[in-house]
Amino acid sequence: MVIRLYGAGLEGVDAFPVDVEVDLVRQGLPGFTLVGLAEAAVREARERVFSALRACGFRLPPSRITVNLAPAGRRKSGTAFDLPLALGLLAASGQIPVEALQGRVFAGELSLSGALRPVPGMLPLAIMARQLGLASVILPPDNGAEAAVVRDVAVYTPAHLSQCVAFLLGREELEARQPLPAPPEDAVLSGMDFAEVRGQQGARRALEVAAAGGHNLLMIGPPGSGKTMLAQRLPTILPPLDFEEALEVTKVYSVAGKLAPGQGLVRVRPFRAPHHTVSEVALVGGGLPPDNGAEAAVVRDVAVYTPAHLSQCVAFLLGREELEARQPLPAPPEDAVLSGMDFAEVRGQQGARRALEVAAAGGHNLLMIGPPGSGKTMLAQRLPTILPPLDFEEALEVTKVYSVAGKLAPGQGLVRVRPFRAPHHTVSEVALVGGGLHPLPGEVSLAHRGVLFLDELPEFRKNALEVLRQPLEDGRVTIARAGQSLTYPAACMLVAAMNPCPCGYYGDPDHECTCRPDILHRYRNRLSGPLLDRIDVHVEVPAVPYEDLRGGSPAEDSSTIRKRVLAAREHQNDRYAGTACRCNADLGGFLLERYCALDAAGHALMEQAVRALGLSARAYTRVLRLARTIADLEGKDAIAPAHVAEAISLRVLDRPQ
Repeated sequence: MVIRLYGAGLEGVDAFPVDVEVDLVRQGLPGFTLVGLAEAAVREARERVFSALRACGFRLPPSRITVNLAPAGRRKSGTAFDLPLALGLLAASGQIPVEALQGRVFAGELSLSGALRPVPGMLPLAIMARQLGLASVILPPDNGAEAAVVRDVAVYTPAHLSQCVAFLLGREELEARQPLPAPPEDAVLSGMDFAEVRGQQGARRALEVAAAGGHNLLMIGPPGSGKTMLAQRLPTILPPLDFEEALEVTKVYSVAGKLAPGQGLVRVRPFRAPHHTVSEVALVGGGLPPDNGAEAAVVRDVAVYTPAHLSQCVAFLLGREELEARQPLPAPPEDAVLSGMDFAEVRGQQGARRALEVAAAGGHNLLMIGPPGSGKTMLAQRLPTILPPLDFEEALEVTKVYSVAGKLAPGQGLVRVRPFRAPHHTVSEVALVGGGLHPLPGEVSLAHRGVLFLDELPEFRKNALEVLRQPLEDGRVTIARAGQSLTYPAACMLVAAMNPCPCGYYGDPDHECTCRPDILHRYRNRLSGPLLDRIDVHVEVPAVPYEDLRGGSPAEDSSTIRKRVLAAREHQNDRYAGTACRCNADLGGFLLERYCALDAAGHALMEQAVRALGLSARAYTRVLRLARTIADLEGKDAIAPAHVAEAISLRVLDRPQ
């Protein structure tokens, strides 16, 4: 008989349910097998659990034991599976009734004597239990306070394995833990006070303003002027955490193992002050089946059946039980992608808005260059709102990638919204293009048929950027290993943003650039010529003048721009029907010559630009593609000199600096 009970694993700051399945067979040679993608600490549970059972006076018969941690494809780590494993073994050997384990989640590390030790992430576990509708959780005593803050879930905290078993057998009563009382409202004020700060009226006022509006703050001053002292007292004037905020903070601290033993809800706003030698990983984080029916059901002409159990599957195959074929989930409304963000929110930046419209219409790569705060990120985030919706084949391609990468939510069907991926500039080469010990798609493949946004482009590792060159050109990534070669799709729009120089103000009429020429040269050389050649559009995004910031005539919204983009894409769909091209960005070879032909005036203008700007052959090709897209936006079949001129103007890095 297979015994099944609930444990939990952690991913980020959330818990996911793990079915701990224990099969104890009294035939054959005794042995113990643990499967389910368990890391070292989980595999070592065998020794802790067997020692704890012996210490508590429990005996297991000689048997062959198999333990499965499902879903088997998700990594399990930590020592929280000790308790459910021990209870599963006792139930499988008939020492605990199976009914006593139902409707509960178990977690906790066992000492060799059977005592329960705390483990991280128990608040997310309690939240997960509530979401699953489970009645109670059984945890170590030191984790009870944090889990007890979750309403509608009873939290029991036996101190020892033998006490836990006695409770499950009804021989001993345990009281459900209650949330700890909130501290006094002025508890945060204890120890430090702004009254201790002498002088610094301007800085005090600045901190008051920052606290009132949640603003970021930079203090500049000589050593000993009180910058650290002021910063340390900032939490004393911040408002107290409300319950939802406190829950969010406590989840993070619980997963990170930062809660003190017996600590409940974190009620004080965190104040973290890492040393300046902190690593990137320490600063931003990192380090080293669900329901599949909905995703499979999107494939036409194939019936998808989803039995929940092996016995149900066998009964279906024998004709003893009927199963209904799964139907694809309904598509979301066409304007679902437009919710939340809109180009109407962008003030000014008419040149950049036009550049993004051209890029969206032709599927072109784009680089925005401008000072901090000019709106580069804001513009990029709104690009998906003007892109055409995914057609069925594109959605199928995207969903395949997300399914392989394990990025589909349980029960999710076809991905209907174009992906928008924005990795941090500390991303590794493998995370960007894919690979690893067990190769998986990288960010460029997860952005397939969508947008890959690289903010602060020169801050990315040079090697990471260089490996993007071939995927951007070919629309696919090939990962070669000694025993195999894998290819992932990577036909995405690259959208990148950068400052004009390290300080951000080169060429800004209102700010003085402090960068020396050699520093400026090194900064720009972080981007190789071959990489820039693969970016069709380079556009300047200057600081927004006050006249635009204060409002004026309403800006054009995403829906209006999207209509023009869709019309341009319709022209391209009709033009390239029966070819491998999907949009103008794919044009090459004889198709480029055929559909991007110039008249005499256009050739003269292009020749002048090539001679004056020193355009490479690849840059020449990209200007032609841009001109084709601009003509499509105007509904023209022929490319006019005006279209060529605008295309050249959209490549600012080709101009002499």
